[in-house]
Amino acid sequence: MKVAICSSNGISVNMHFGKTSTFYIYDFRGEERIFLEKREVRPFSQGKFFYLDDARFHPFNKDHFAQVYATICDCELICTSCIGHTPKRKLSEKGHKIHECKGPITNIPTHIHLAKFNYYLS
Repeated sequence: MKVAICSSNGISVNMHFGKTSTFYIYDFRGEERIFLEKREVRPFSQGKFFYLDDARFHPFNKDHFAQVYATICDCELICTSCIGHTPKRKLSEKGHKIHECKGPITNIPTHIHLAKFNYYLS
């Protein structure tokens, strides 16, 4: 299973989906986590975060989303520390699973039960 991980350092899941500029792409195969590549993006959310879930302060931008989506569309699972309601819904509608978590990438189970989306690693 190909996985996109929102990380600032390639070590931990520590970035909000909308604020990440880097996705670390892995292939979770059996018990192995195989690093494939690092993909750079322009962060999806460009507005200020007064209230994370208040779209008045950072409205959904379909063009920015499309650019980020093109970067990770081949990944079945996206691991992120946090994600807004609209991008989460859009990704789900396209068949992707979201795993909200924080902590070391090495702590992400390679056999994630995809129905469990809120698992904290630390």
